Amino acid sequence: MTNTRRSTTHRLLLPGGFHDLPSLLIDVFIVGVILVDLFFIVISTVPGYERHSELFEQLEPLVLAIFALEYGLRLWSCVESEAYSRPLLGRLRYALTPLAIADLLAILPIVAFVPGFGDLVPIELSAVRLFRLARLTKLTRYMASVRTLSKAIWRVRNELGAIAAMSVLLIVGSSMIMWGLERGKNPEHFGSIPEAMWWAIVTMTTVGYGDMTPVTPIGRLVASGVMIFGIAMFALPAGLLGAAFTEEVRRESQRRKLLRARRLRKADHLRTDKIEHKAPVVCPHCQKPIFHSAEEIQG
Repeated sequence: MTNTRRSTTHRLLLPGGFHDLPSLLIDVFIVGVILVDLFFIVISTVPGYERHSELFEQLEPLVLAIFALEYGLRLWSCVESEAYSRPLLGRLRYALTPLAIADLLAILPIVAFVPGFGDLVPIELSAVRLFRLARLTKLTRYMASVRTLSKAIWRVRNELGAIAAMSVLLIVGSSMIMWGLERGKNPEHFGSIPEAMWWAIVTMTTVGYGDMTPVTPIGRLVASGVMIFGIAMFALPAGLLGAAFTEEVRRESQRRKLLRARRLRKADHLRTDKIEHKAPVVCPHCQKPIFHSAEEIQG
């Protein structure tokens, strides 16, 4: 049997739209807390803004409490979704989803307020506070474009995996070749294959820092080929993602049109049922039915 409070909580925590005002208000509140928190994180690192840093430290427990409450409510109500309907395993599956892990990391700095934590765990509190950056990922839950991009990446995951494997092979292969060609005359930069890999990566990505350059003619010839192949390798995923993203945008547009059409059909059916079940008005003299006026039918 569905828990009414739990189902209501689950609905309110889902990203809402203008058709669900309470859910929309909760979304705006959570996004506002995230943005204000990130603002204070950034401004507290600027010298001369110690006052803002102190204010941020005072607000941090309240922000952590809000995020902890949100995480707990999401974990409690997730079983209302069909994908996580089993009480124990469903909640465990939900806790292992990327967004749930991001929510957990966002509240991890709460351990900094545990007395004696620094003595029990040999981790600097400043390192623990770095998990505040996980709050950035919480914004993706409320951004439809990010979800569309995620679907596009998942759609071409096999092709992207093949391109990634080819890129690794090209990096390793070109590094071994350049190490063999340059280690004799340029041992400072190409003295080992891992050092040559740094050169291969910055060359393939066309960054070209210039701190490592081949000096032999054959080495420069190989480097020219690596640059050309690098441009081609990075152009492939860009084209794949662009096409997949366009397709997902088209599908999302069609899905919204279908949902809008379903809502309109449902409203028409309700109005028709109301008219059909409405008791007819009978003339008190001849006992014949009187047709409803247009205003009565619309009402």
